[in-house]
Amino acid sequence: MKRIYEIINKGKGVIQSITPSNLLKIEDDTTQNNIPLKVNILSTDLATNDISGFVTYINELNPPLTVLEINSLVQYYLTDTNDIYQFAGVGKGIYGQDNLQITSSNVIKFSTSGATPPLQEVIEAGDELVADDNLRKIVISKEGQSIAFYSRADVGDAWSLKSTHSLDGIVIKEGSDNIVQIFNDAGEGRVSVFLPGSGASSLAYNNLNFTEGTDSTTYYKDRIQVNSETYSLPTGASSPLATLLDLASVVVSSNETAENDTNYTVVANATFTDPTPIEGKGYVVFVRNGTATIGGTGYGVGSLVYRVYHSGAWNNTVFVNKTYVDAEISNAVAGLLDDRGNYDASSNLFPSTGGSGSSGTILKGDLWTVSVAGTLGGNSVTVGDVIRALVDTPGQTSSNWVVTENNIGYVPENNANKTDVMSGNTTSSTKFLSAKGVYDFVTGLVVSATSLIAGISKLYSDLGSNTDGSITQKAITDELALRDKRIVKITTPSSAVTGTTSQTQVTSFNFEIEGNTFINGDILRIAQISWFKSGTNNASTCRLKLSNTNDYATASDVLILAASGGNINLKGTRSYDVKTGQLEGLMSSAANGIFNDNIPTSIATSTLSIDWTQKVYGFVSLQVTNGSDAVNMKSLVIEKI
Repeated sequence: MKRIYEIINKGKGVIQSITPSNLLKIEDDTTQNNIPLKVNILSTDLATNDISGFVTYINELNPPLTVLEINSLVQYYLTDTNDIYQFAGVGKGIYGQDNLQITSSNVIKFSTSGATPPLQEVIEAGDELVADDNLRKIVISKEGQSIAFYSRADVGDAWSLKSTHSLDGIVIKEGSDNIVQIFNDAGEGRVSVFLPGSGASSLAYNNLNFTEGTDSTTYYKDRIQVNSETYSLPTGASSPLATLLDLASVVVSSNETAENDTNYTVVANATFTDPTPIEGKGYVVFVRNGTATIGGTGYGVGSLVYRVYHSGAWNNTVFVNKTYVDAEISNAVAGLLDDRGNYDASSNLFPSTGGSGSSGTILKGDLWTVSVAGTLGGNSVTVGDVIRALVDTPGQTSSNWVVTENNIGYVPENNANKTDVMSGNTTSSTKFLSAKGVYDFVTGLVVSATSLIAGISKLYSDLGSNTDGSITQKAITDELALRDKRIVKITTPSSAVTGTTSQTQVTSFNFEIEGNTFINGDILRIAQISWFKSGTNNASTCRLKLSNTNDYATASDVLILAASGGNINLKGTRSYDVKTGQLEGLMSSAANGIFNDNIPTSIATSTLSIDWTQKVYGFVSLQVTNGSDAVNMKSLVIEKI
């Protein structure tokens, strides 16, 4: 066996003499043609504790460093930091000030601790590298085929293997259990994940990622992320990855009969058949590509469907990603209004590009606000008008567009012209009152009730002669409706006619009908004509006469009603047909006993020539056959029907 003594220099400069403390005995059964040189220095001996500082230190050595053999192992130990600087590719020679110079490419720096040997020596010896705290170590096989990592809780404990890295793969362990194995089988990567056994269920896991091409799926504690889309999981944020691994999906590319507690990833169109129903059980389907039909309902790309059997029925809970939702919203709002900005209409053409469709295609609902006036479809448009497409690709067809004019002039009031008082501003055309000003002005108009309102305190439901109240709106409306067809209404009784048996005109019942009040086809209806008689000595007669001349003597009888002596309250009605230039009805004395013409009669009608385009004058007369009796007209109502 060849024995080698390594000289350890504990200071600067060339070694002048050695003692046993400067020697390190090395035994090896192989021949080695270089003699290692180890020199101890302090980090403060270097300008900077880095390769550049070490190069400067060597190149300024005086006395210089002598390297006796080619490829000699020269190492400088920094005893205060445990760093090591080692020469690399340095030949035999003298190095230092005014001698051979080295560069940074000739130096390798190692950082280690205490007396732990450098990594190179560990690799060469197939040895172990132990950390300063003696709780962690690395064991490297002498053949360089594997590296093993160990740890222990205390210095007196046995070492526990944590993982092994070899040319075949990596094994991560927890105690005697394999947790993860990563191997290269026949050129294909393989990852095996083992769920921890009894006593290891509390282990914490972060995430598990699977990558295929550009697609990446990562399983976290509380979610699954597929590329940029994130899906929350029902197991909750506190679930360990071990639970999430139960959600590993079965890839489906055709019709599938589902199984309870199973997850499926659809990559091509597939229809699912439900499994045997079990209360609270079901399955999960994620649609990555194609469509999935679940329970008779189709779902598109990005859908995540939880199908659960509960209370005797299958139920679907559906989650979709943002891309899917955006697409559905886009489809739903197609054709709705889409503001495309301003439009210069000076070209006198409708927009041909800049729409919301692909490459600016104009779609139904796209609209622009005119910024420069022009003529579109033969119609002038001005600034502020809005043009909107009624159909997709409307072209220059004006019926495919609609123009909304918005150029309605509006100038807001100047707030400086607002005032709180009317006084002094009654002639101003620019001032306007505030709410306070209006209130003050109106309340200032209150006057004495006795001088202006005259005691209005009652509300009547029909017309009358009272002066102490008002009437309802309905009473006014009803009266106006009646007046539209009521031509004559006299209800004030006349003075008595007595002491004579002659036909006597009752002048208080004279009336006029304006020209064109009646036209051909109308009905002139004497709705009511009434009188009363005091005394029962003999008969009484009432007549109504009409004429285009205001002359009682020449007027013609239209109505004659005769009553026997015993009747004292008398009332009659009669209807006449209005024709061009005449009036037709029961007018002869033969009909003087017919008080109501709504009964059959054999009496023929008569006609009277009347020019309805001219004013018509009416007269009423009373007559008694015994001068001791007295008669009074009571009422007359004539209507137009």
